[in-house]
Amino acid sequence: MFVTLWHFTGRKNRVHWTRTCMNSSRSRLISALATSPARLLDGWHTLASLLDDGEIPLPFHSGLPAGVTVTIDARLLRPTQSVVGFREVAAKRKNIESKSRRKRVAWLRKKSVPVVIGPGGVPWMVDGHHTLRALVEADVGDKTAFGHILANWSGLDSAVFWRRMRENNYVYLQVPGSRTRLSPARLPVSLLDLQDDPWRSLAWAVGKAGVYEVQNHVFFQKFHWAEFFRVRITWDNSRKKNFRRAVATAMELACTPAASHLPGWLPSGEADANPEDAETALLATDLELAAALQGV
Repeated sequence: MFVTLWHFTGRKNRVHWTRTCMNSSRSRLISALATSPARLLDGWHTLASLLDDGEIPLPFHSGLPAGVTVTIDARLLRPTQSVVGFREVAAKRKNIESKSRRKRVAWLRKKSVPVVIGPGGVPWMVDGHHTLRALVEADVGDKTAFGHILANWSGLDSAVFWRRMRENNYVYLQVPGSRTRLSPARLPVSLLDLQDDPWRSLAWAVGKAGVYEVQNHVFFQKFHWAEFFRVRITWDNSRKKNFRRAVATAMELACTPAASHLPGWLPSGEADANPEDAETALLATDLELAAALQGV
């Protein structure tokens, strides 16, 4: 009933209506908490985190328009890329598992994932693959993700839909280390089907160090950096110290004119590089944990 009322009263009245509903139901909420506190406290923490932001998102459904904030089970989202960096996934998984439920909800809310609704009502995630892969794998029961609808193209046929996705940079079909492009039909079906690309982890670590400007509005930015490093740096990924050396080399290369065409490039005099930030990221992701994720 909440969703129906929100839909007809409009966006401006959403927060006001929610507050009115909460005030009128306070006695019932207190009564419910008294009779079943263990079951309801988790839900209260989630609701409290959402109210802190002043907005309640809608449960995902295929008829939602662009601009709406949603909640959705992360396992239902379809990837728009074929690989992730397992080291980054490992770091985010550790971060997720270290948080209380309320803090985890607040953190995931800030990591709102852009979603395009495609033919058949399929939700395609345009960004946030590492965060939500980590959430799916994490030892937490609630797999709820937060997102915002970029576009609802559910009425398009498949060919037109994928042309628009490419034109808007909403999909990354490049095969890592190759000039070949995947057909959309060969994209992974789920987040757990994403494969590891060590150079994508390398690009993440260098960005974490502040050597280039991480631009969250540029989708798939780190993939371009990964390809730049791929043809210039190789290492034996079976030993953690080798990856650390690769990061040090990549940090130097990232400031050279050869990288000036890449999104977020900063010349050496402007880069706010902090090797300790990269080191912190590396300490959070030992090779054993990253390797273990390959078996999930």
